[in-house]
Amino acid sequence: MKRFLILIVLLPILSVVGCNKEKGEQTEEKAVASSSATPAAAATPTPAAKLVMDKLKLKAAKGWEGEFNKAMASWTFEKYVPAGDGTNDLGGRFYVDKWDDDMPSSAQAYAEKLKTKQGFQDMGYIWTKAEPKDIPGGWLVTGECIDKTDKEAKPERAFVANVGGCSCRGSGFKNDDLLNEAVAACQSIKP
Repeated sequence: MKRFLILIVLLPILSVVGCNKEKGEQTEEKAVASSSATPAAAATPTPAAKLVMDKLKLKAAKGWEGEFNKAMASWTFEKYVPAGDGTNDLGGRFYVDKWDDDMPSSAQAYAEKLKTKQGFQDMGYIWTKAEPKDIPGGWLVTGECIDKTDKEAKPERAFVANVGGCSCRGSGFKNDDLLNEAVAACQSIKP
């Protein structure tokens, strides 16, 4: 009986961890985004249920690197920039995963939630500026957010987009150029 209960408890946990049964390896893959800086027009939104996230295509400017996490079925893209002291700092980061159908479906409704509900998108954060607009294949909200759990936090450049059935979001960009590169990459999503 104890073995049966242990199995019932561990089964959901093991399915989320994402181990390769044959090799016992962690199931994360690294990918380097295409170095083309020209955004392609986004496709007509694809129902999230039909997306195969590890096959997702997007074009990112030079220097952006993507990593796919099989357990989360999500991409993380990062770009490092010179810090001025001979080292590199994180210039920006954005995430791409399936759009959650329970979220507001219009840019205006999503922007309103970002501005009025702390933690709506990211724990502890609220948006101080949110500018919604329609884009080919979906919509985009750009603006600034701040971590309300950190008394010394400063506003960060941020965006969220619903493109091709994907949620694409990021914050903490060092400058507008990096934010625009991330947005352009998201607009190029091809399921």
